[in-house]
Amino acid sequence: MKLIFCGGGTVGHITPAIAISEAILKKHPDAEVYFIGRKNGKENEIIKNAGYPLLELEIQGLKRKFSPDNLKAVKNALSAKSKAKKLLYEFKPSAVIGTGGYVCWPVLSAAKSLGIPTVLHESNAVFGLTSRILANRCNLLLLGQNIDTKYKNAFFTGNPIPDNFYKLTKKEAKKALGIPENSRLILSVGGSLGSEKLNSACLALMSRYSLTNNKIYHFHSTGPRYYDESKKLYQSNCEKNKRCKILPYINDMGTFMNAADLVISRCGAMTL
Repeated sequence: MKLIFCGGGTVGHITPAIAISEAILKKHPDAEVYFIGRKNGKENEIIKNAGYPLLELEIQGLKRKFSPDNLKAVKNALSAKSKAKKLLYEFKPSAVIGTGGYVCWPVLSAAKSLGIPTVLHESNAVFGLTSRILANRCNLLLLGQNIDTKYKNAFFTGNPIPDNFYKLTKKEAKKALGIPENSRLILSVGGSLGSEKLNSACLALMSRYSLTNNKIYHFHSTGPRYYDESKKLYQSNCEKNKRCKILPYINDMGTFMNAADLVISRCGAMTL
């Protein structure tokens, strides 16, 4: 059995894809699994770290209002579909599974045109633009939230979680992060892309509270685009105290969440 997964834009699109692939490989160890993602996507690091082969397509999102950039986006999407069609024709997968994001359109559309079975998993209660376009065209639509829907091909499955969220106990996770058992960990994160307002609030909390309490550890993920600015503003405080860390991104979120006593976060579907 050969399978291709596609998704990207945020880690929230990759997390369920990896969880589904893990479950399939447990039942079918001889299955071949490939991923297709957007070129230079930050989320691609997670796919590579998980050991999956990755192919990348040049793709970008449409702006909600008129912009010359949309012409380039449409051109890239059509080019990406042509490339995806060639890849799928050569690979001949048993099915293509999409988990959201702009890269799903060219890959799932190409699969549909070749008669390859298509599956779309949508983790959110409110569909993104790509999912709205593809939902009725796929053979199966898997819902992460138990919502009423007009789609006859829809089934409620919930949101699958990768194995690394279940491997460690709180005690083991704290030890892995170098946190004493009798200390408490605050984990604050604004999703894979980061959140400017959450950064401001959580880094102020770190400065005014976490740094002053010897029993508190506080790790905050800013998102890559906000890291340099955040580090410049707050790193001088954190350098005096190893209990508080400012990180651009957290790859092993399972370990951090298992170790945490309090999580402050944006309410992404996969995070919740």
